[in-house]
Amino acid sequence: MNINRRTVLKTAVVTPGLALMHGSVAEAATKIRVKSSVPGVTPFISNVTLSGVPLSSLQTIEFVVQPKKGSTTKGIGATYTHAYLNSKGLTRPATGEVTVPVFGLYASDAITRNVVSFTIKCKGVKSLLTYALTTIPWQDPTGSGYAAPTVVQARNNKVALGFSTYLLKAWLLPGTPLIVDTDGEVRWVFPPDPAVTIWPTSGFFNNGVYIGSSDDLVRAELNGLTTLLTSYESEGYTNINEHNIDQGKFGMLVEAETATDVQCCIIEVNEKGKLLNSWNFSTIISSAMSAAGDDPTGFVVPKSDWFHLNSATYWKENNQIIASSRENFVIAVDYDSKKIKWILGDTSKSWFRYPSLRAFALTMTPGSTAPIGQHAVSINNNNLLLFDDGAASDFQSPAGISRDYSVIRKYSIDLKKMTATEIWNYNHTPEIYSAYTSSVYQVGSSYLIDYAFDPEGPQLVGLGKNNEVAFQYQYPGGSGIAWNAVPIDLSSLIFTA
Repeated sequence: MNINRRTVLKTAVVTPGLALMHGSVAEAATKIRVKSSVPGVTPFISNVTLSGVPLSSLQTIEFVVQPKKGSTTKGIGATYTHAYLNSKGLTRPATGEVTVPVFGLYASDAITRNVVSFTIKCKGVKSLLTYALTTIPWQDPTGSGYAAPTVVQARNNKVALGFSTYLLKAWLLPGTPLIVDTDGEVRWVFPPDPAVTIWPTSGFFNNGVYIGSSDDLVRAELNGLTTLLTSYESEGYTNINEHNIDQGKFGMLVEAETATDVQCCIIEVNEKGKLLNSWNFSTIISSAMSAAGDDPTGFVVPKSDWFHLNSATYWKENNQIIASSRENFVIAVDYDSKKIKWILGDTSKSWFRYPSLRAFALTMTPGSTAPIGQHAVSINNNNLLLFDDGAASDFQSPAGISRDYSVIRKYSIDLKKMTATEIWNYNHTPEIYSAYTSSVYQVGSSYLIDYAFDPEGPQLVGLGKNNEVAFQYQYPGGSGIAWNAVPIDLSSLIFTA
């Protein structure tokens, strides 16, 4: 159980000019205490009950789990509005008690004690509390792989990073995906739910973690509650569980399949799971090929993995959906018309033999290299970022070229000239070959790289400005233990009704 080690009430702060108006509120605020804490559904969550809260004037309650001594990570925290707390049944007006879900705690060990700060705002009066607690032990599904990865390079606090936490995605492991901080500490795990089958597809949006569970979309709250949002079978889509959930124009881009179209469909859904839009690349590409006089049947093969969609993103400035086809290329289609706009990829592969597809090919400028078998496409500052795995096609023939190393690449796309210019790349020293899965994402001038298919186990690298390595952790086991990792911000979440 959580153990109350220390409760400290700091002097209530009264906004100037409001002291007389809210004198009774200020007096009441000094009586706020931590009454109890009860473990949540995982060791990284606790439900802390505050007593003596003047609920008639309560506006917000904020908590922050303070970083360990010496850490440069931001504290994990959130602000709950009074309306939100009421809507979740967490306030008790008769007793002046409020239960605050606290997440992002450190796991229990011999020396760790969490220090949680609370800020309670009540109409011009602000009360500050600190509370120390320990947590119950966590049962790592890998034994100790997540809890104690091999530290190739410990966090170098001199190298600034634009993120403190990341969502680490696994393949069919209970308790995953999980959230890890840049010190390598696990701070949240997917809550146990017998009704939810864990699959690879996941993403963090709207203060919650979404996963594809077979044909269903599930949302997990950071406080540990899970909700089955919907199944898309009635819409003709199945297997919402293959790869990524990415940011769309109005919602989330989720990869899906139909009865005949394998790993080549994207659906856009809102935070409640409602279907907003869809793109079927079997239809999109077949139509474009047929319209230009090519026979698509040798390229688009129903009920086969001819496309192998592994990620997608929305390019706001051009109103385009950018999709990564591991077998073929990166392809852009107009969000509304769903017409092909451009294609970027290895021209020695099968697709380039078709004039209809070749017409959309971007020309590589001198000194630039096209990606092969890429993953994790994203748009940053109007540039395309991706993980270039370097592995040839598995299904298409000709399969194209292969490399024996993987590179992070960033491209500038000139849509008028139809060219792609490689403006930045990163090749790890020594070189790492991660032929499948893997990822790279950018926050500010820093990057999080996941070499998921390293033979010795996935390598997580935090990269700062000027390609300085901020940390490198190696997770034992196959790529399924950490096939993708994306930075997320848990420092200042806001929950409203």
